[in-house]
Amino acid sequence: MNEQLDVNALRHAPAAELDFTQLVEAERVHRRAYVDPQVFELEMDRIFGRAWIYVGHESQVPNAGDYFTTQVGRQPVVMTRHADGTIHVLENRCPHKGAIVCPERSGHAKRLVCWYHGWNFEADGSLAGVPVRSGYDDTCFDPSDRANGMKRLPRVENYRGYVFASLAADGPDLQTWAGEGMRGFDNVVDRSPTGQIEIIGDCFRTVQNSNWKIFIDNMSDGMHTSFVHHQTARAAKRTLEKFKIEHAGGLQVATLLAGAPDQMAKTDLVAHPNGHFDRRPSPPNRRDRTRRSTRPT
Repeated sequence: MNEQLDVNALRHAPAAELDFTQLVEAERVHRRAYVDPQVFELEMDRIFGRAWIYVGHESQVPNAGDYFTTQVGRQPVVMTRHADGTIHVLENRCPHKGAIVCPERSGHAKRLVCWYHGWNFEADGSLAGVPVRSGYDDTCFDPSDRANGMKRLPRVENYRGYVFASLAADGPDLQTWAGEGMRGFDNVVDRSPTGQIEIIGDCFRTVQNSNWKIFIDNMSDGMHTSFVHHQTARAAKRTLEKFKIEHAGGLQVATLLAGAPDQMAKTDLVAHPNGHFDRRPSPPNRRDRTRRSTRPT
């Protein structure tokens, strides 16, 4: 770190009092950014509590009554398809006693029913019914009050099928926040002849026991694949050579991981203003340009 900085303060000052520009320099990062629980708590509030977070794809809830559960920061949420076709993102929490309403990863239900006391809700989160309704007579409980339903996340946006949500009521809209980073989604969807894609099957999920930034660092590091994934890439290459597979798909992608370190280090990544990154788009190859230039008008 810069010699002018108070090293003792960097190591021991409360995270809320830190100037984070002192923790992160152009060429190195102080270890507190990765291991300090106080820094992590601030990240959960200032990043995951305010940013747009990917929830799921609309094709994961294709029919009315379908639901898919995940988390936004620490908040369990459920993405639902309502009877009118709209998609909602709700806190996966019963307003009665705070129990999880949908414990399964995904499913289908005419109504979402809390397993604790049987309160049940429509797919838009509104309260549909409570058992022993007479038990609430002469109280201020109003089943028609939207506040007694499952809480909706304050902001939800659907970009070409990708559903994002934010725990913060205020802030820039999704496209303003993501900026040029939206091109990654366009790149995927525009490959479809219909302009739409579908999630088939469940997602491949892993649990990595580390600070969340370690995972992001790894995803933005092109050179490590030459060493960490070398055996996978070599196996894929030999499989293609042995079986002469016509449509290689993912195997062909896997062979690219065996590039020489100096080649892989040239992977051109672009950091965007709000913290996300992607790979710089490659220009169309000459064959594509020729095909477009000779297309009949």
